[in-house]
Amino acid sequence: MPRFPLCRGRIRMRRACLLLAAIPAAAIAEPEAPGEIEFQAGFMFQHPDQPADSALLALRQLATTVDLAPGIYRVDVSVNLEYVGQRELRFELDNTGDHLQPCLSPTLLGELGLRLEALPDPALLEQPCLDLAAVVPGARVDFDGSQLRLAVSIPQIALRRDVRGQVDPALWDSGINAAFVNYQASTLQGENRGQGRFDSHDLYLNSGVNLGGWRLRSNQTWRQDSQGQREWTRAYTYAQGYALLPYLRPYKNNALVLNTDRLGPDVEIENGTSQVVPRRGAVVKASFQARRVNRMVLTTLLPNGQPLPFGAQLLDASGEVLGMVGQAGQAIVTTGLDAQQATAHWGDETSARCSVLLDPSTMLEAQGYRLQTLTCL
Repeated sequence: MPRFPLCRGRIRMRRACLLLAAIPAAAIAEPEAPGEIEFQAGFMFQHPDQPADSALLALRQLATTVDLAPGIYRVDVSVNLEYVGQRELRFELDNTGDHLQPCLSPTLLGELGLRLEALPDPALLEQPCLDLAAVVPGARVDFDGSQLRLAVSIPQIALRRDVRGQVDPALWDSGINAAFVNYQASTLQGENRGQGRFDSHDLYLNSGVNLGGWRLRSNQTWRQDSQGQREWTRAYTYAQGYALLPYLRPYKNNALVLNTDRLGPDVEIENGTSQVVPRRGAVVKASFQARRVNRMVLTTLLPNGQPLPFGAQLLDASGEVLGMVGQAGQAIVTTGLDAQQATAHWGDETSARCSVLLDPSTMLEAQGYRLQTLTCL
């Protein structure tokens, strides 16, 4: 038996060391990778009229369902832990069908700093989407569907040596055509024994015009002294110059965030943030697209009067997920203003499907939400 220096000492420590030494070598092995997690469904309430495995199917659906359905989403993008702004990307299921994979075009990857000339095959530049991890060794793409965040990791050797924070001049925003005038006026009145009553007046003008990429600025003053002499002075006039924009940094990414706390539930902002890269002196216009929606609180029932199984999904005609059924058959759904047919499904059997008509005009409204109990046929 080999010697263990740590086993010298008290009797209890020797016994513990002897027990450790007696473990066969085959017992000390690498831990096995965990398999698929199965949840115990026995604690869930299940109505006697529902199938015996409905609770298990509901838990399995929640455990295996992707956070988001495939589609186009606006996500926050970071490269090597540095936030680079928001992008609208298309996401598709990967080969396993368990995760969403973004469509990263060569143009987008170039904007993110990837050296496109270093790609192994120039023909990759013609593809609409690139598998970054496959074409760049050591690269990685992680998507958090719950936070709508996309983290891209690219080795430094594959990145351009740009100045940190530099933005492509093609993305600079010249702003809208605009004109402005700032003025400041003052007057002074006084009286003394030698001069008597006197007064003077001053006017300062700061004006400018933005036209396309051109900037015209002028600073002028007008003064009338106590003797009544008037003087007009032009301090400077220049074009394509150095105007100051409050709170915005020129040639840098500036995030504009819309406060939506006081919006009602019937108003939905497609994107409450906007990224602008203004030129110096530009008057930037940011638009936020809003639309009216119907938010419904539905109680869905089967033809026998029992609620839809917990975890059932509601889909529209195109297969997009509208919502998921919770306890007592309730579901919160957001739709447009028009009526539409929705399909509910649970489990893998053909009989585990039904359809329901969502017509906002027939629903009661309370505090911006439309309430109705519907039977799924």
